[in-house]
Amino acid sequence: MKFYFFLLILIITHTSILAQDSIATHEKLNNKFNEVIESSNRYQEYRVIEIDKINKLKKEVTTTVEEQDIEINNLNKRIEDQVIQIQELNDQMEASKIDIAALEKGQDSMELLGIQLEKSMYNIILWSIIGILTLLLISFIYKFKNSNTLTSTAQEQLAQIEEEYENYRRNALEKEQRLNRQLLDAKKANK
Repeated sequence: MKFYFFLLILIITHTSILAQDSIATHEKLNNKFNEVIESSNRYQEYRVIEIDKINKLKKEVTTTVEEQDIEINNLNKRIEDQVIQIQELNDQMEASKIDIAALEKGQDSMELLGIQLEKSMYNIILWSIIGILTLLLISFIYKFKNSNTLTSTAQEQLAQIEEEYENYRRNALEKEQRLNRQLLDAKKANK
């Protein structure tokens, strides 16, 4: 769209320049024709123009037409060059747009384990992993505390049982010693 707009402006500009040049040339030629006609002799209702003047006018007209043709060709060549330049600029602009789109896509995506992901998907995966690891950590902490509580309860119960066993053993030893003394006393008394 911009290409056609620019081309239209270019053509209008060159046309107006050509029109101004052609108007000046047209007036110059018109003046020459008028000059030749005015300087010609009259014969009845005709005008007789000298061959030198008509040849000179012909030469000027031919020269002017050739100059105009050369200028038209130059301007056409210039327009073609500018059209080519515009096309090259449009191609560069399209390539730049593609590069910009690729850069924007690169900014909006990340690579995770060799897979290209959008940032939103990457964030979802990342926070899911963090959430799962947090839940596992909480679960392990709970199990550790629960196991620690069970272990300390079991150690307390073991300490109580060992204390009861120690008391029972002591009482049994004292009882055995008492019975052994009584047995020895009874043996000594029977002798």
